[in-house]
Amino acid sequence: MGYSEPPMAPTQPQPPSPLLRRGLQVFAALYFISAGLQYNDPDPLSWVLIYCAAGGAMLLHPGSRWSRLACSLVAGVALCWALVLLPEARGVGLAEMTESMQAHGGRVEIAREAGGLFLVVAGMVAGLFVDLRARSGRT
Repeated sequence: MGYSEPPMAPTQPQPPSPLLRRGLQVFAALYFISAGLQYNDPDPLSWVLIYCAAGGAMLLHPGSRWSRLACSLVAGVALCWALVLLPEARGVGLAEMTESMQAHGGRVEIAREAGGLFLVVAGMVAGLFVDLRARSGRT
């Protein structure tokens, strides 16, 4: 009979580097601040929920049982929501979105909302990246 290698033991998730962990905490703080800024929005509950969910997902320990699930779920909801809003924001440029922080209503406001959702997606992708690194043992 031939030689066979023993099966490899599953690797334990490694904690992320302090720099990556700090980055996740910064993302979380920005999402929680964004949630707090929704007090004057006409429909604040949905925005507070998505931003708090994003902040909470960033605080989960990368490589833990819930980290990948939370980041994936929040990213999926935010991406679908942003894609629904995107057609209504057609033709709005970055200059229009940033020239004044006063609520313009209409297309400019919808473009800002879609942009915020894309920032949530970006943060969740970063969280998934850190989670993947933790699961593979590279931090």
